[in-house]
Amino acid sequence: MLTPGVKCKSWAEKSPEWFRINDVIMGGKSTSAVASDSAGRLVFTGNISTDGGGFAALRSCESCKVNVPGDVQFVKVVAQGDGQQWKVTLGTNHSLMSGEPVWSHDFHTEVGFAIMLLPQKLLFGAMIGP
Repeated sequence: MLTPGVKCKSWAEKSPEWFRINDVIMGGKSTSAVASDSAGRLVFTGNISTDGGGFAALRSCESCKVNVPGDVQFVKVVAQGDGQQWKVTLGTNHSLMSGEPVWSHDFHTEVGFAIMLLPQKLLFGAMIGP
């Protein structure tokens, strides 16, 4: 499900619009929201439900090229854990099925809230799509 776009200048030459896509498009029950904070950073929040689905995604508009700064060291994830392993997947193309590389990092959660800094150098590169 696409939601109204949120404009955020972080990591882009022009202010792109960002959209959330949840697993409801496949019968799931996950929810999410996207906003920009007072510092202009993109903030993506959500609740993942593994009952009938299991994902929440964030994408920019097709015409927006996202350039990740070379000095990025971590991806910050704040999560309420459930003792399960989860995955963060990042890409720079509008569609993860574009054939361009994506980067992933698995993380294990404990019960309760945790702040995890996933080292950029440990993100695993892969290809998804045709």
